[in-house]
Amino acid sequence: GTSGPITRSSFSGTVTGSTQTGGVVGVAYGPVSGLWSDASVTSVATIATSSVGGVIGTSYGTYDGSVSGCYFAGTVSTKSDGMFDGRPLL
Repeated sequence: GTSGPITRSSFSGTVTGSTQTGGVVGVAYGPVSGLWSDASVTSVATIATSSVGGVIGTSYGTYDGSVSGCYFAGTVSTKSDGMFDGRPLL
């Protein structure tokens, strides 16, 4: 990835990946704003260290990893039995 900003992008459809899976961006190293998605996002990874998100799979704060003005109206699912949205799955 790069540290440049990602702005005013969208995606509608289906996204399937194994790690760092996002509805618009897989990995963001810089600021993100104005993204929109109503995708069906699925991570097929079976390890707890995978990441999945409706708009962004992973955002690193190394280069101002701020996120603002983004919207998600789809679905997110994972096959991992570890963590989802930073919380342990029960």
